Parts: sequence; C-alpha cells; structure tokens
Amino acid sequence: MEHENPLVGMQWGIDIYQYIKMCHTLGENHFIGINGPAGIGKGKLIKQISKAIGREFISIDYPDFDGNTSFPDTYGDKNNALFYIENTAVKNGMYPNTVSRFIKALNMTGDLSGAIFVFSSNAILGTNTALNAEFRVFLYGCLSMQEKVLYAKTIIEKCQKRWNLENVHLPDNTIEILIKHYTKEAGINYLSVLIRNLYEVIYYENKYEKDKNIAITNKMIFNMLGSGCYVFDEQIKKRCLQGVGMAWTKWGGTLLPIEVAITRGQGNIDFSGNIGSLMKESVQVVFTYLKVNCSKWKIPSNYFYKHDFHINIYEQEISKDGVSAGLTFFVKLLCTIRNMKFQQPIAFSGEVSLEGRVLRIGGLKEKLCTIQEHGIKKVVLPKQSWPEYQLIPVELRNSLSVSFIDDLKELEKIILQEMGKSGYGRESLC
Repeated sequence: MEHENPLVGMQWGIDIYQYIKMCHTLGENHFIGINGPAGIGKGKLIKQISKAIGREFISIDYPDFDGNTSFPDTYGDKNNALFYIENTAVKNGMYPNTVSRFIKALNMTGDLSGAIFVFSSNAILGTNTALNAEFRVFLYGCLSMQEKVLYAKTIIEKCQKRWNLENVHLPDNTIEILIKHYTKEAGINYLSVLIRNLYEVIYYENKYEKDKNIAITNKMIFNMLGSGCYVFDEQIKKRCLQGVGMAWTKWGGTLLPIEVAITRGQGNIDFSGNIGSLMKESVQVVFTYLKVNCSKWKIPSNYFYKHDFHINIYEQEISKDGVSAGLTFFVKLLCTIRNMKFQQPIAFSGEVSLEGRVLRIGGLKEKLCTIQEHGIKKVVLPKQSWPEYQLIPVELRNSLSVSFIDDLKELEKIILQEMGKSGYGRESLC
C-alpha cells in the first residue's frame, strides 16, 4: 500500500514525490532533474519515493559511467526501476552532455520504456537561463533551521527507542548548536550521523541515569564530539550596519560581508578576497552607474576620479563569484561614501544593471536560511524574485521582513527608514 507522504516527517520534496508518482502511474519512460546543495538528502528522498511507489531503486555514479558502452545489464527488472544518476553536471541551467550520453547507452540495451531516470546535481540554475526542455527539472533547496530541527526530532525519537533512552532529550537550542558549529551542509545527512553518535556514546558509556530525565547540554556535546568544526560568527551582524550580502554555496547559503576602504587617489579599484570575474563585473557596473548618476545620489561629480577604492570580502581562501552581490556592493559603497549606517543589519541580494534595474537572483531559499540563522530580520530582494519567494516555507517567510524593489531609486525610502538618526538623518538621498 502506498503512503500519501513517504517522506517520514519531511514536508519538503512533496512536489517531487507527486510528479514521480504521476510518471509511475503513466508507465512511460521519464527523465527528471533534481538540483540542490550537497547534504540536502536528494538520494535519500528519491530512494524513499522509489520504495513508496514500488519500484526498484538503482543508484549510478555518473562519473563512473561510460556512455560509449552499453547500459549495465546486471540489474533486475530495469523496465520497472527508478534510476538515480548522481553527480551529473549542470551548465547554464541545462544537462548538456549528460543526458545525450545516457540516452545513447539506453538505445543499446533492452526495453526501458517504463523506467524513470532522475539526474542529480549539486548545483544552482542560472538566474536567466531556460531549463532544458527535454524534461522537468526541480530545485531542491536547503532546509531552514525549523525544518532541520523538525527532522532532527525524528532521528532523536528513533535513537531513544533503539537504545531505550526515552529519558535523554536533545533540546531545540542544543540541536541548533549542532547545526551551526558541527555541520556545514544545507540538509540533514551529517546532522543525522551526529545525533546517532551522541546517543550511542551516551548508551555505551553509561552517561545517563535511567530514572532521571536528562537534557543533553552544550558542554556534554563538547565532551563527546569535541569542539565544533566550523566557526559561526554570532557577532557578524553587529559589524554589518552598512548592509550585508548573501551567497549560494554547494553547502547552502552564507553571508557575504563586504568591506570598502576609500583613499585619496585616481579612481583605481582594487580587489581582494578571491573574487571571481562575474563579481568584479558587477562591481564595475555599480561604479559606472554611480558615475553617471552621481548627482542623483548627492555625490560630487569628480569624487570617483579623486579616490581609490579597495573592495574586500572575508575568507580569502574561498572563491566567490556571481552577479547577485551587485545590490550589496551598491549599498555598501553608497553608505561608505556618505558615512551612513543602519540601526540594524539588513541583507541585500540582486543583480544591478547599468540603468539601475535590480534583477532576480538564484538560490533564494539558501540565502534566506542563512540570514535567519544569523538573526538578521530585514532583507531587500528584486521584485523579479517574488514568484520564487512565494514557494518559501511560510515559517521562514514569517520570520523575516522582506522588501522587494525593481529599481535602485526605490532604495531611498528603505535606507532613510533604517538610518534613523545616524548618518545624514532624514534628508533626501537622491
């Protein structure tokens, strides 16, 4: 008997389940793409769905697959199988060679007219690229803090029953410590391992009293697991009162704190922080826009020709690239030039055009999840990202105050509201 929700406590991935279930019912050959960060549990999700619809689950690591040879015939009923092809490549929002090579191999084998093929990638689709029209592609975004805590509780319950430790509890705030300091993933794979390790250590080392309720503390975690593997900067938002950016990584979202130093000079722009070519181009667009529109933003017309600018982004060993930081660069540069600060941290993300338009971004859920984890409440996004925003879980949306803009001119009202008595007070910016 099929389960209406085979995802065992997960509310994410339901759309993927419903689509694969429809493909199963139709009984035809189908190709599906699923893109999302590492650690999100894409393979686990597809395996659960395969079990729920009664298909054999066959996992293939694409780099080990030779598309010039016939398809492996060592499996059982391939016609009624769900093939999960891992580590496929996405370029410009499409699977260029992956599908063609795979189909070529399929043509050399027996009947697979009823099989379902799911291609998986740890990637994000480009902001303005069309999906491959050959098949449906799903974005499988990272999990919010609430979603991770919810899933962690299902693992805790299993561990309590397995080792008869119903009296040993893992509070929500301690689960958050595990997430922030001991995992670096968008999903729950490693978090599940850590929770099992905790309960296993408690059981085998008798770190509990059977007749007494015990709450696992941060100190207990440190003693059993050691210090956290990752630094979570709790104070970063206090140093980002001129705006902070958001970035997508294969582990999920991260903050993008930008530093700008201005000195007397001749208009040179220096970069540090391992910034890629696309991000440098977005900076150039912002500078050109401000040079053309300097009077509108009350900046002296010769300012950019009498000063040098140094732009730096933290963690220089990590490569950073993409155009969605353009809006953050604009706000940071404007605030630095005019010596303005906000009363609270605000996150920005959006591509900026030479005409001052603010264009849509990718990886929206990952970016919103990271500012939620850092306790940032306000965010400014492109209006073009509104449809994708409506797909974000309501709990995450309710925890944030989001403003949508279509043009840089719309920033004036937002900036003035957030400046309060700092900087230039309540005077007009433009």
